[in-house]
Amino acid sequence: MVPEPTSIENAYRFIKAAYYRRLKTVELAWNLKPIVEQALEAPSSQGLKTPADLVRYVEQRSPEAGIRLREELERFPLKLIVNQIRTEEEKRLGLAICAACRKYFGIQMEHLGSVPYDDAVWRSVRTRKPVLVESPHSSATRAIESIAKSLWQGDA
Repeated sequence: MVPEPTSIENAYRFIKAAYYRRLKTVELAWNLKPIVEQALEAPSSQGLKTPADLVRYVEQRSPEAGIRLREELERFPLKLIVNQIRTEEEKRLGLAICAACRKYFGIQMEHLGSVPYDDAVWRSVRTRKPVLVESPHSSATRAIESIAKSLWQGDA
C-alpha cells in the first residue's frame, strides 16, 4: 500500500474480505457454522464489535472449536509493504497498520518494510524497464532488494 487515505482504506477492505473468506473456509472445514451464526445473529447483545471478539465468543462457547479457529486464523499469511514513503511518519505507518490488524482482527500481519519515494521509479516506468535494472543503486532498488533478501532467507 502507499501512505494515502484511499490506499489505506483499500488495504483494510482487502484484509477484511480475505479474513472473512478465511473464516468461511474454516467454518466449513471444522463445522463451526452453527456457533458462528449464533454469534452473528445478535451481535449487539453478544458485545461483538470486532472479528477478534467473534473468535473469543467461539472460544468461550466451545474451547475446542475456538482453538481450531484461532489456529487457522493465526496461520493467515498477511504481509505488508508500504510503498512511496516520504517521511518518518509514513515509515511508521506500516507498524501502526500491523498493530491495528492485531487488535481488530486478532491476527498477525508482518511488516516487511517500506520503499521510499524515488524519482528513479517513475523514470523506469517511462523507459519500461524494471527499476532494479534501470537504476540498480537507487534507494528504491536497495529497499526492494532488502525486502526480497529477507523473504528469500526466510527472515520474514
